[in-house]
Amino acid sequence: MALKRIGKEVKKIKVINSPSLESDNPAQFICEKVNATENDREGINKAVKEIYKIEFYEGILNENCEEFNGMKVSEVKNKLTEKFVSQGKAIKIYEPTIKAKCRCGTSIIVATLENQWFLDFNHDKAKVKQCLDYIKIIPDVYVKQFNDILDWLDKRPCARKRGLGTKLPQDPNWIVESLSDSTLYMTLYTIIDLIRENNVPPEKLDKQFFDYVFTGKVSGELQVDKNFAEKARQAFDYWYPINQRHTAIAHISNHLIFFVFAHAVLLEKKYWPEMISLNELVISEGAKMSKSKGNVVPILKLTQQHSVDVYRLYCLNSADLNGKMDYREKDISELYYSVQRLEAIVKEISEANASGKTSLNLKNVLNQFYRNYETGVNATEKMKLREYVQRVFYGNLNLLEANTKRLNESDKTVLKNKILLTWLKLLNPIIPHFTEEQNEKLSLSNGLVSLSEIGEIEEYYDEEIEGLENTFQKTLNDSRNLVQILRKKGRQVASMKVICSEKNEGEYFTENINYLNELFGVQTIIELKEDSKSEKAVKSIRGKPAIEVN
Repeated sequence: MALKRIGKEVKKIKVINSPSLESDNPAQFICEKVNATENDREGINKAVKEIYKIEFYEGILNENCEEFNGMKVSEVKNKLTEKFVSQGKAIKIYEPTIKAKCRCGTSIIVATLENQWFLDFNHDKAKVKQCLDYIKIIPDVYVKQFNDILDWLDKRPCARKRGLGTKLPQDPNWIVESLSDSTLYMTLYTIIDLIRENNVPPEKLDKQFFDYVFTGKVSGELQVDKNFAEKARQAFDYWYPINQRHTAIAHISNHLIFFVFAHAVLLEKKYWPEMISLNELVISEGAKMSKSKGNVVPILKLTQQHSVDVYRLYCLNSADLNGKMDYREKDISELYYSVQRLEAIVKEISEANASGKTSLNLKNVLNQFYRNYETGVNATEKMKLREYVQRVFYGNLNLLEANTKRLNESDKTVLKNKILLTWLKLLNPIIPHFTEEQNEKLSLSNGLVSLSEIGEIEEYYDEEIEGLENTFQKTLNDSRNLVQILRKKGRQVASMKVICSEKNEGEYFTENINYLNELFGVQTIIELKEDSKSEKAVKSIRGKPAIEVN
Protein backbone atom coordinates (compact mmCIF):
# COMPACT_ATOMS: atom_id res chain seq x y z
CA MET A 1 0.00 0.00 0.00
CA ALA A 2 2.90 2.35 0.80
CA LEU A 3 4.44 1.68 -2.63
CA LYS A 4 1.06 2.25 -4.24
CA ARG A 5 0.81 5.70 -2.63
CA ILE A 6 4.12 6.86 -4.15
CA GLY A 7 3.27 5.42 -7.55
CA LYS A 8 5.84 2.64 -7.59
CA GLU A 9 5.20 -0.70 -9.25
CA VAL A 10 7.13 -3.64 -7.81
CA LYS A 11 7.14 -7.15 -9.18
CA LYS A 12 5.64 -9.45 -6.58
CA ILE A 13 7.46 -12.73 -6.01
CA LYS A 14 5.66 -15.41 -4.05
CA VAL A 15 7.96 -17.25 -1.62
CA ILE A 16 5.51 -19.05 0.68
CA ASN A 17 2.85 -21.62 -0.17
CA SER A 18 0.01 -22.23 2.29
CA PRO A 19 -3.22 -24.28 1.96
CA SER A 20 -5.21 -21.44 3.54
CA LEU A 21 -3.73 -18.79 1.25
CA GLU A 22 -4.22 -20.24 -2.23
CA SER A 23 -4.14 -16.84 -3.93
CA ASP A 24 -1.74 -14.89 -6.13
CA ASN A 25 -2.15 -12.00 -3.71
CA PRO A 26 -2.40 -13.38 -0.15
CA ALA A 27 -2.36 -9.90 1.45
CA GLN A 28 -5.37 -8.79 -0.59
CA PHE A 29 -7.09 -12.12 0.16
CA ILE A 30 -6.69 -11.66 3.96
CA CYS A 31 -7.72 -7.98 3.86
CA GLU A 32 -10.92 -8.95 2.08
CA LYS A 33 -11.48 -11.79 4.53
CA VAL A 34 -11.33 -9.47 7.59
CA ASN A 35 -12.97 -6.53 5.74
CA ALA A 36 -9.87 -4.32 6.13
CA THR A 37 -9.69 -1.21 3.93
CA GLU A 38 -6.70 0.95 3.03
CA ASN A 39 -7.32 3.57 5.75
CA ASP A 40 -8.53 1.11 8.38
CA ARG A 41 -5.50 0.86 10.70
CA GLU A 42 -7.20 -1.54 13.12
CA GLY A 43 -8.38 -3.77 10.28
CA ILE A 44 -4.92 -3.75 8.64
CA ASN A 45 -3.29 -4.75 11.94
CA LYS A 46 -5.79 -7.59 12.28
CA ALA A 47 -5.05 -8.74 8.72
CA VAL A 48 -1.27 -8.63 9.33
CA LYS A 49 -1.58 -10.77 12.47
CA GLU A 50 -3.81 -13.23 10.64
CA ILE A 51 -1.52 -13.70 7.64
CA TYR A 52 1.62 -13.94 9.81
CA LYS A 53 -0.03 -16.62 11.92
CA ILE A 54 -1.15 -18.68 8.91
CA GLU A 55 2.21 -18.38 7.14
CA PHE A 56 4.19 -19.27 10.28
CA TYR A 57 2.27 -22.44 11.15
CA GLU A 58 1.20 -23.61 7.66
CA GLY A 59 3.67 -21.97 5.31
CA ILE A 60 6.16 -23.91 3.16
CA LEU A 61 8.96 -22.06 1.34
CA ASN A 62 8.83 -22.57 -2.45
CA GLU A 63 11.41 -22.85 -5.23
CA ASN A 64 12.15 -19.10 -5.12
CA CYS A 65 13.89 -19.64 -1.78
CA GLU A 66 16.82 -21.62 -3.19
CA GLU A 67 18.33 -24.01 -0.59
CA PHE A 68 15.38 -23.43 1.75
CA ASN A 69 12.84 -24.76 -0.76
CA GLY A 70 10.34 -27.14 0.86
CA MET A 71 11.11 -26.14 4.44
CA LYS A 72 8.43 -25.04 6.90
CA VAL A 73 8.44 -21.35 7.85
CA SER A 74 8.27 -22.29 11.55
CA GLU A 75 11.50 -24.32 11.17
CA VAL A 76 13.52 -22.10 8.85
CA LYS A 77 13.27 -18.81 10.78
CA ASN A 78 16.54 -19.20 12.72
CA LYS A 79 18.46 -20.48 9.67
CA LEU A 80 17.37 -17.53 7.55
CA THR A 81 18.27 -15.13 10.36
CA GLU A 82 21.77 -16.60 10.65
CA LYS A 83 22.29 -16.38 6.88
CA PHE A 84 21.14 -12.76 6.57
CA VAL A 85 23.21 -11.66 9.61
CA SER A 86 26.33 -13.44 8.32
CA GLN A 87 25.90 -11.72 4.93
CA GLY A 88 25.53 -8.33 6.58
CA LYS A 89 21.99 -7.99 5.27
CA ALA A 90 20.36 -7.94 8.71
CA ILE A 91 21.00 -7.03 12.34
CA LYS A 92 19.26 -8.39 15.44
CA ILE A 93 16.88 -6.22 17.45
CA TYR A 94 14.87 -7.22 20.49
CA GLU A 95 11.38 -6.12 21.42
CA PRO A 96 8.62 -7.45 23.68
CA THR A 97 5.89 -9.50 22.02
CA ILE A 98 3.26 -7.18 23.54
CA LYS A 99 3.21 -3.64 24.89
CA ALA A 100 4.00 -4.21 28.54
CA LYS A 101 3.25 -1.92 31.46
CA CYS A 102 4.38 -1.98 35.08
CA ARG A 103 1.81 -2.29 37.87
CA CYS A 104 2.42 1.40 38.58
CA GLY A 105 1.20 2.19 35.05
CA THR A 106 4.50 3.19 33.37
CA SER A 107 5.76 1.55 30.18
CA ILE A 108 8.33 -1.22 30.49
CA ILE A 109 11.56 -0.68 28.58
CA VAL A 110 13.56 -3.75 27.60
CA ALA A 111 17.18 -3.49 28.73
CA THR A 112 20.10 -5.33 27.17
CA LEU A 113 22.48 -6.52 29.88
CA GLU A 114 26.07 -7.44 29.11
CA ASN A 115 27.08 -11.03 29.84
CA GLN A 116 23.46 -12.02 30.48
CA TRP A 117 22.88 -15.70 31.25
CA PHE A 118 20.24 -17.58 29.29
CA LEU A 119 18.46 -20.92 29.42
CA ASP A 120 18.41 -22.42 25.93
CA PHE A 121 15.04 -24.09 25.37
CA ASN A 122 15.98 -25.41 21.93
CA HIS A 123 17.53 -28.55 23.41
CA ASP A 124 15.54 -31.77 23.96
CA LYS A 125 12.34 -30.37 22.44
CA ALA A 126 11.43 -33.83 21.13
CA LYS A 127 11.55 -35.22 24.66
CA VAL A 128 9.54 -32.27 25.98
CA LYS A 129 6.95 -32.90 23.25
CA GLN A 130 6.65 -36.49 24.52
CA CYS A 131 6.13 -35.15 28.03
CA LEU A 132 3.44 -32.72 26.81
CA ASP A 133 1.63 -35.58 25.05
CA TYR A 134 1.86 -37.62 28.27
CA ILE A 135 0.38 -34.90 30.51
CA LYS A 136 -3.40 -34.61 30.65
CA ILE A 137 -4.25 -30.94 30.10
CA ILE A 138 -7.67 -29.72 31.25
CA PRO A 139 -9.49 -28.04 29.58
CA ASP A 140 -8.03 -29.73 26.50
CA VAL A 141 -8.68 -26.60 24.41
CA TYR A 142 -5.27 -25.36 25.69
CA VAL A 143 -3.29 -28.36 24.37
CA LYS A 144 -2.62 -26.58 21.07
CA GLN A 145 -1.42 -23.45 22.89
CA PHE A 146 1.14 -25.50 24.84
CA ASN A 147 2.43 -27.08 21.64
CA ASP A 148 2.56 -23.75 19.78
CA ILE A 149 4.59 -22.19 22.61
CA LEU A 150 6.92 -25.19 22.62
CA ASP A 151 7.54 -24.64 18.89
CA TRP A 152 8.61 -21.00 19.17
CA LEU A 153 10.22 -21.03 22.62
CA ASP A 154 13.89 -20.05 22.29
CA LYS A 155 16.32 -18.61 24.83
CA ARG A 156 15.14 -16.93 28.03
CA PRO A 157 17.18 -14.85 30.52
CA CYS A 158 17.69 -16.81 33.73
CA ALA A 159 19.47 -14.28 35.95
CA ARG A 160 19.28 -10.64 37.09
CA LYS A 161 21.55 -8.11 38.77
CA ARG A 162 19.39 -6.80 41.60
CA GLY A 163 16.84 -7.87 44.18
CA LEU A 164 16.70 -10.74 46.65
CA GLY A 165 17.42 -14.29 45.61
CA THR A 166 19.94 -17.08 45.21
CA LYS A 167 23.34 -16.40 43.70
CA LEU A 168 23.86 -17.95 40.29
CA PRO A 169 26.35 -20.83 40.82
CA GLN A 170 28.18 -20.07 37.58
CA ASP A 171 28.59 -16.35 38.42
CA PRO A 172 27.90 -14.99 41.93
CA ASN A 173 27.50 -11.47 40.50
CA TRP A 174 24.12 -12.58 39.18
CA ILE A 175 20.94 -13.67 40.99
CA VAL A 176 18.82 -16.58 39.77
CA GLU A 177 15.67 -15.20 38.10
CA SER A 178 12.58 -16.56 39.90
CA LEU A 179 10.97 -17.96 36.74
CA SER A 180 14.04 -20.09 36.17
CA ASP A 181 13.89 -21.99 39.45
CA SER A 182 10.15 -21.90 40.21
CA THR A 183 9.47 -24.79 37.88
CA LEU A 184 11.01 -27.63 39.89
CA TYR A 185 10.62 -26.31 43.42
CA MET A 186 7.88 -28.82 44.26
CA THR A 187 10.51 -31.57 44.32
CA LEU A 188 11.90 -29.91 47.47
CA TYR A 189 8.52 -30.30 49.21
CA THR A 190 9.05 -34.06 49.24
CA ILE A 191 12.23 -33.91 51.35
CA ILE A 192 12.21 -30.57 53.20
CA ASP A 193 10.90 -32.16 56.40
CA LEU A 194 13.85 -34.57 56.44
CA ILE A 195 16.33 -31.76 55.81
CA ARG A 196 14.94 -29.80 58.76
CA GLU A 197 14.70 -32.80 61.08
CA ASN A 198 18.35 -33.65 60.44
CA ASN A 199 19.58 -30.02 60.52
CA VAL A 200 21.45 -30.47 57.24
CA PRO A 201 23.38 -27.27 56.38
CA PRO A 202 22.58 -25.80 52.91
CA GLU A 203 26.17 -26.09 51.70
CA LYS A 204 25.94 -29.90 51.91
CA LEU A 205 22.87 -29.97 49.66
CA ASP A 206 24.96 -29.93 46.53
CA LYS A 207 24.59 -31.30 43.00
CA GLN A 208 25.69 -34.78 44.05
CA PHE A 209 22.98 -34.93 46.73
CA PHE A 210 20.16 -33.88 44.40
CA ASP A 211 21.44 -36.13 41.62
CA TYR A 212 21.10 -39.06 43.99
CA VAL A 213 17.66 -38.01 45.30
CA PHE A 214 16.17 -37.50 41.82
CA THR A 215 17.94 -40.26 39.86
CA GLY A 216 19.28 -42.75 42.40
CA LYS A 217 22.76 -42.33 40.92
CA VAL A 218 25.80 -40.73 42.55
CA SER A 219 27.80 -38.40 40.30
CA GLY A 220 30.42 -37.72 42.97
CA GLU A 221 31.14 -38.01 46.68
CA LEU A 222 28.15 -37.24 48.92
CA GLN A 223 28.70 -34.67 51.69
CA VAL A 224 25.70 -35.95 53.64
CA ASP A 225 25.17 -39.19 55.48
CA LYS A 226 24.36 -42.03 53.07
CA ASN A 227 21.39 -43.19 55.18
CA PHE A 228 19.94 -39.66 55.12
CA ALA A 229 20.39 -39.47 51.34
CA GLU A 230 18.65 -42.84 50.95
CA LYS A 231 15.68 -41.70 53.07
CA ALA A 232 15.43 -38.54 50.97
CA ARG A 233 15.53 -40.64 47.81
CA GLN A 234 12.73 -42.89 49.14
CA ALA A 235 10.62 -39.88 50.17
CA PHE A 236 10.94 -38.31 46.71
CA ASP A 237 10.09 -41.61 45.04
CA TYR A 238 7.05 -42.01 47.32
CA TRP A 239 5.51 -38.57 46.73
CA TYR A 240 6.34 -38.05 43.07
CA PRO A 241 5.00 -37.63 40.41
CA ILE A 242 2.78 -34.56 40.69
CA ASN A 243 -0.77 -35.76 40.18
CA GLN A 244 -2.11 -32.34 39.27
CA ARG A 245 -0.86 -28.78 39.00
CA HIS A 246 -3.52 -26.09 38.87
CA THR A 247 -3.02 -22.45 37.91
CA ALA A 248 -4.32 -19.69 35.61
CA ILE A 249 -3.99 -19.67 31.82
CA ALA A 250 -1.77 -16.58 31.99
CA HIS A 251 1.08 -18.87 33.12
CA ILE A 252 1.05 -21.19 30.09
CA SER A 253 3.73 -19.25 28.21
CA ASN A 254 6.14 -19.00 31.15
CA HIS A 255 5.76 -20.95 34.41
CA LEU A 256 4.00 -23.95 32.94
CA ILE A 257 6.04 -24.51 29.79
CA PHE A 258 9.23 -24.16 31.92
CA PHE A 259 7.68 -26.57 34.42
CA VAL A 260 7.18 -29.14 31.64
CA PHE A 261 10.71 -28.59 30.29
CA ALA A 262 12.35 -29.02 33.70
CA HIS A 263 10.51 -32.25 34.50
CA ALA A 264 10.95 -33.74 31.02
CA VAL A 265 14.68 -33.04 30.80
CA LEU A 266 15.81 -33.65 34.39
CA LEU A 267 13.57 -36.51 35.54
CA GLU A 268 12.74 -39.92 34.15
CA LYS A 269 9.29 -40.54 32.71
CA LYS A 270 7.73 -42.10 35.81
CA TYR A 271 8.21 -38.74 37.58
CA TRP A 272 6.61 -36.64 34.83
CA PRO A 273 3.53 -34.60 35.87
CA GLU A 274 0.23 -36.39 35.28
CA MET A 275 -2.11 -33.45 34.88
CA ILE A 276 -2.18 -29.67 34.40
CA SER A 277 -5.51 -27.97 35.03
CA LEU A 278 -6.20 -24.34 34.18
CA ASN A 279 -8.80 -21.70 34.85
CA GLU A 280 -9.68 -18.38 33.27
CA LEU A 281 -9.12 -15.18 35.25
CA VAL A 282 -11.76 -14.01 37.72
CA ILE A 283 -13.72 -10.85 36.92
CA SER A 284 -15.86 -8.75 39.26
CA GLU A 285 -19.38 -7.50 38.52
CA GLY A 286 -18.79 -8.06 34.80
CA ALA A 287 -15.49 -6.16 34.64
CA LYS A 288 -11.82 -7.12 34.82
CA MET A 289 -10.44 -6.71 38.33
CA SER A 290 -7.91 -3.91 38.72
CA LYS A 291 -6.69 -1.73 41.58
CA SER A 292 -7.31 1.42 39.53
CA LYS A 293 -10.99 0.50 39.16
CA GLY A 294 -11.26 -0.31 42.84
CA ASN A 295 -13.12 -3.57 42.13
CA VAL A 296 -10.57 -6.05 43.47
CA VAL A 297 -12.19 -8.48 45.93
CA PRO A 298 -9.69 -9.41 48.70
CA ILE A 299 -9.99 -12.95 50.09
CA LEU A 300 -9.69 -11.53 53.62
CA LYS A 301 -12.79 -9.41 53.02
CA LEU A 302 -14.72 -12.43 51.77
CA THR A 303 -13.95 -14.46 54.88
CA GLN A 304 -15.27 -11.61 57.01
CA GLN A 305 -18.45 -11.16 55.00
CA HIS A 306 -19.46 -14.67 54.00
CA SER A 307 -19.53 -18.26 55.16
CA VAL A 308 -16.58 -20.19 53.78
CA ASP A 309 -18.93 -22.99 52.68
CA VAL A 310 -21.23 -20.60 50.82
CA TYR A 311 -18.26 -19.02 49.05
CA ARG A 312 -16.88 -22.44 48.06
CA LEU A 313 -20.30 -23.40 46.71
CA TYR A 314 -20.42 -20.13 44.78
CA CYS A 315 -16.98 -20.58 43.21
CA LEU A 316 -17.62 -24.16 42.13
CA ASN A 317 -21.07 -23.44 40.76
CA SER A 318 -20.26 -20.18 38.97
CA ALA A 319 -18.13 -21.40 36.07
CA ASP A 320 -16.24 -24.37 34.68
CA LEU A 321 -12.48 -24.12 34.19
CA ASN A 322 -12.85 -22.98 30.57
CA GLY A 323 -15.10 -20.05 31.50
CA LYS A 324 -14.57 -16.79 33.37
CA MET A 325 -15.89 -16.61 36.92
CA ASP A 326 -17.80 -13.36 37.34
CA TYR A 327 -17.93 -12.50 41.04
CA ARG A 328 -21.25 -10.84 41.87
CA GLU A 329 -22.10 -10.01 45.47
CA LYS A 330 -25.84 -10.41 44.91
CA ASP A 331 -25.43 -13.96 43.58
CA ILE A 332 -23.32 -15.18 46.48
CA SER A 333 -25.81 -13.79 49.00
CA GLU A 334 -28.63 -15.74 47.36
CA LEU A 335 -26.83 -19.05 47.96
CA TYR A 336 -27.53 -18.94 51.69
CA TYR A 337 -31.10 -19.97 50.86
CA SER A 338 -29.79 -23.03 48.98
CA VAL A 339 -27.86 -24.18 52.05
CA GLN A 340 -30.95 -23.60 54.22
CA ARG A 341 -32.99 -25.77 51.84
CA LEU A 342 -30.34 -28.47 52.12
CA GLU A 343 -30.38 -28.33 55.91
CA ALA A 344 -34.18 -28.64 55.94
CA ILE A 345 -34.30 -31.72 53.70
CA VAL A 346 -31.46 -33.43 55.63
CA LYS A 347 -33.38 -32.80 58.85
CA GLU A 348 -36.63 -34.22 57.43
CA ILE A 349 -34.98 -37.42 56.21
CA SER A 350 -32.92 -37.90 59.37
CA GLU A 351 -36.05 -37.75 61.57
CA ALA A 352 -37.78 -40.64 59.78
CA ASN A 353 -38.10 -43.84 61.80
CA ALA A 354 -40.53 -46.39 60.37
CA SER A 355 -40.33 -49.99 59.24
CA GLY A 356 -43.44 -50.47 57.12
CA LYS A 357 -43.89 -51.17 53.43
CA THR A 358 -41.93 -48.99 51.02
CA SER A 359 -43.34 -47.54 47.79
CA LEU A 360 -42.34 -47.55 44.15
CA ASN A 361 -41.45 -43.87 44.61
CA LEU A 362 -38.50 -44.94 46.75
CA LYS A 363 -37.09 -46.89 43.81
CA ASN A 364 -37.44 -43.79 41.63
CA VAL A 365 -35.55 -41.59 44.12
CA LEU A 366 -32.76 -44.16 44.55
CA ASN A 367 -32.56 -44.54 40.78
CA GLN A 368 -32.06 -40.82 40.22
CA PHE A 369 -29.81 -40.34 43.26
CA TYR A 370 -27.30 -42.94 42.08
CA ARG A 371 -27.51 -41.60 38.54
CA ASN A 372 -26.54 -38.13 39.85
CA TYR A 373 -23.84 -39.77 41.99
CA GLU A 374 -22.25 -41.58 39.03
CA THR A 375 -22.50 -38.65 36.62
CA GLY A 376 -21.10 -36.25 39.21
CA VAL A 377 -18.10 -38.42 40.08
CA ASN A 378 -17.35 -38.98 36.38
CA ALA A 379 -17.43 -35.19 35.89
CA THR A 380 -14.65 -34.74 38.45
CA GLU A 381 -12.38 -36.99 36.37
CA LYS A 382 -12.57 -34.29 33.68
CA MET A 383 -12.40 -31.46 36.25
CA LYS A 384 -15.96 -30.42 35.34
CA LEU A 385 -16.57 -29.15 38.84
CA ARG A 386 -19.65 -27.10 38.03
CA GLU A 387 -21.36 -30.21 36.66
CA TYR A 388 -20.39 -32.03 39.87
CA VAL A 389 -22.12 -29.34 41.93
CA GLN A 390 -25.15 -29.37 39.63
CA ARG A 391 -25.51 -33.12 40.08
CA VAL A 392 -24.64 -33.92 43.70
CA PHE A 393 -25.80 -30.67 45.30
CA TYR A 394 -28.65 -29.21 43.26
CA GLY A 395 -29.64 -32.38 41.41
CA ASN A 396 -30.15 -34.41 44.57
CA LEU A 397 -31.56 -31.47 46.54
CA ASN A 398 -34.22 -30.84 43.89
CA LEU A 399 -34.88 -34.59 43.63
CA LEU A 400 -35.57 -35.02 47.33
CA GLU A 401 -37.55 -31.79 47.69
CA ALA A 402 -39.77 -32.72 44.75
CA ASN A 403 -40.45 -36.21 46.11
CA THR A 404 -40.88 -35.79 49.87
CA LYS A 405 -44.68 -35.60 49.51
CA ARG A 406 -44.65 -38.77 47.39
CA LEU A 407 -42.57 -40.75 49.90
CA ASN A 408 -43.95 -42.44 53.00
CA GLU A 409 -42.10 -42.56 56.34
CA SER A 410 -40.68 -46.01 55.58
CA ASP A 411 -39.27 -44.67 52.30
CA LYS A 412 -37.57 -41.81 54.15
CA THR A 413 -36.18 -44.21 56.75
CA VAL A 414 -34.55 -46.26 53.98
CA LEU A 415 -33.09 -43.06 52.51
CA LYS A 416 -31.70 -42.10 55.93
CA ASN A 417 -29.95 -45.43 56.31
CA LYS A 418 -28.94 -45.90 52.69
CA ILE A 419 -27.93 -42.55 51.16
CA LEU A 420 -27.79 -39.74 53.73
CA LEU A 421 -24.18 -40.33 54.81
CA THR A 422 -23.13 -40.99 51.20
CA TRP A 423 -24.70 -37.68 50.18
CA LEU A 424 -22.80 -35.80 52.91
CA LYS A 425 -19.57 -37.43 51.70
CA LEU A 426 -20.29 -36.27 48.15
CA LEU A 427 -21.04 -32.76 49.40
CA ASN A 428 -17.98 -32.58 51.65
CA PRO A 429 -15.55 -31.21 49.01
CA ILE A 430 -18.05 -28.42 48.31
CA ILE A 431 -19.29 -27.47 51.79
CA PRO A 432 -17.00 -29.24 54.29
CA HIS A 433 -18.03 -27.39 57.46
CA PHE A 434 -21.74 -28.00 56.91
CA THR A 435 -21.27 -31.71 56.22
CA GLU A 436 -19.00 -32.25 59.22
CA GLU A 437 -21.51 -30.46 61.46
CA GLN A 438 -24.44 -32.53 60.16
CA ASN A 439 -22.53 -35.79 60.51
CA GLU A 440 -21.68 -35.06 64.15
CA LYS A 441 -25.15 -33.72 64.92
CA LEU A 442 -26.91 -36.77 63.45
CA SER A 443 -24.29 -39.32 64.58
CA LEU A 444 -24.13 -40.85 61.11
CA SER A 445 -20.51 -42.02 61.39
CA ASN A 446 -17.51 -41.89 63.68
CA GLY A 447 -14.73 -39.49 62.76
CA LEU A 448 -14.56 -36.81 60.10
CA VAL A 449 -16.47 -37.07 56.83
CA SER A 450 -13.45 -35.67 55.00
CA LEU A 451 -11.30 -38.61 56.14
CA SER A 452 -13.79 -41.32 55.17
CA GLU A 453 -14.03 -43.03 51.79
CA ILE A 454 -17.12 -42.54 49.68
CA GLY A 455 -16.95 -46.15 48.58
CA GLU A 456 -17.84 -47.77 45.29
CA ILE A 457 -20.83 -46.42 43.40
CA GLU A 458 -23.74 -48.79 43.95
CA GLU A 459 -24.99 -50.22 40.67
CA TYR A 460 -28.59 -49.27 41.21
CA TYR A 461 -30.46 -48.85 37.97
CA ASP A 462 -34.09 -49.80 37.39
CA GLU A 463 -35.00 -49.24 33.76
CA GLU A 464 -38.69 -49.99 34.36
CA ILE A 465 -38.94 -47.43 37.18
CA GLU A 466 -37.18 -44.81 35.10
CA GLY A 467 -39.67 -45.36 32.27
CA LEU A 468 -42.64 -45.18 34.66
CA GLU A 469 -41.36 -41.94 36.21
CA ASN A 470 -40.87 -40.36 32.77
CA THR A 471 -44.46 -41.30 31.89
CA PHE A 472 -45.68 -39.91 35.22
CA GLN A 473 -43.90 -36.57 34.74
CA LYS A 474 -45.12 -36.15 31.15
CA THR A 475 -48.70 -36.93 32.21
CA LEU A 476 -48.32 -34.50 35.12
CA ASN A 477 -47.30 -31.69 32.76
CA ASP A 478 -50.09 -32.50 30.28
CA SER A 479 -52.67 -32.56 33.09
CA ARG A 480 -51.37 -29.29 34.56
CA ASN A 481 -51.59 -27.54 31.20
CA LEU A 482 -55.06 -28.91 30.53
CA VAL A 483 -56.43 -27.85 33.93
CA GLN A 484 -54.91 -24.38 33.59
CA ILE A 485 -56.48 -23.88 30.16
CA LEU A 486 -59.91 -24.96 31.39
CA ARG A 487 -59.75 -22.77 34.48
CA LYS A 488 -58.70 -19.77 32.42
CA LYS A 489 -61.84 -20.31 30.36
CA GLY A 490 -63.85 -20.23 33.57
CA ARG A 491 -64.67 -23.91 33.64
CA GLN A 492 -64.80 -25.65 37.02
CA VAL A 493 -62.78 -28.88 37.33
CA ALA A 494 -64.31 -31.38 39.77
CA SER A 495 -62.31 -34.51 38.97
CA MET A 496 -59.61 -35.88 36.72
CA LYS A 497 -59.31 -39.39 35.33
CA VAL A 498 -56.02 -40.94 34.19
CA ILE A 499 -56.46 -44.01 31.97
CA CYS A 500 -53.37 -46.23 31.70
CA SER A 501 -52.86 -48.87 29.02
CA GLU A 502 -50.33 -50.89 31.09
CA LYS A 503 -50.90 -52.52 34.50
CA ASN A 504 -47.55 -51.34 35.93
CA GLU A 505 -48.38 -47.77 34.89
CA GLY A 506 -51.70 -48.03 36.71
CA GLU A 507 -49.97 -49.26 39.88
CA TYR A 508 -47.40 -46.43 39.72
CA PHE A 509 -50.09 -43.76 39.31
CA THR A 510 -52.22 -45.33 42.06
CA GLU A 511 -49.34 -45.07 44.53
CA ASN A 512 -49.22 -41.33 43.77
CA ILE A 513 -52.98 -40.68 43.88
CA ASN A 514 -52.85 -38.67 47.14
CA TYR A 515 -50.07 -36.52 45.68
CA LEU A 516 -52.16 -35.89 42.53
CA ASN A 517 -55.25 -35.03 44.58
CA GLU A 518 -53.30 -32.46 46.59
CA LEU A 519 -51.47 -31.08 43.57
CA PHE A 520 -54.57 -30.35 41.49
CA GLY A 521 -57.04 -29.88 44.33
CA VAL A 522 -59.54 -32.29 42.74
CA GLN A 523 -60.37 -35.98 42.99
CA THR A 524 -58.13 -38.10 40.79
CA ILE A 525 -59.25 -41.49 39.46
CA ILE A 526 -56.85 -44.06 38.01
CA GLU A 527 -58.25 -46.64 35.56
CA LEU A 528 -56.85 -49.31 33.28
CA LYS A 529 -57.72 -49.04 29.62
CA GLU A 530 -59.25 -52.53 29.55
CA ASP A 531 -61.62 -51.68 32.43
CA SER A 532 -62.48 -48.10 31.51
CA LYS A 533 -65.78 -47.07 29.94
CA SER A 534 -64.51 -43.60 29.07
CA GLU A 535 -64.50 -42.53 25.40
CA LYS A 536 -60.94 -41.26 25.97
CA ALA A 537 -59.70 -44.78 26.75
CA VAL A 538 -58.99 -45.60 23.09
CA LYS A 539 -56.35 -42.84 23.05
CA SER A 540 -54.36 -44.43 25.89
CA ILE A 541 -51.11 -46.04 24.76
CA ARG A 542 -47.99 -47.26 26.55
CA GLY A 543 -46.07 -44.28 27.90
CA LYS A 544 -48.94 -41.86 27.26
CA PRO A 545 -52.07 -42.36 29.38
CA ALA A 546 -55.31 -40.68 28.34
CA ILE A 547 -56.62 -37.80 30.50
CA GLU A 548 -60.27 -37.01 31.09
CA VAL A 549 -61.30 -33.90 33.04
CA ASN A 550 -64.83 -33.47 34.43
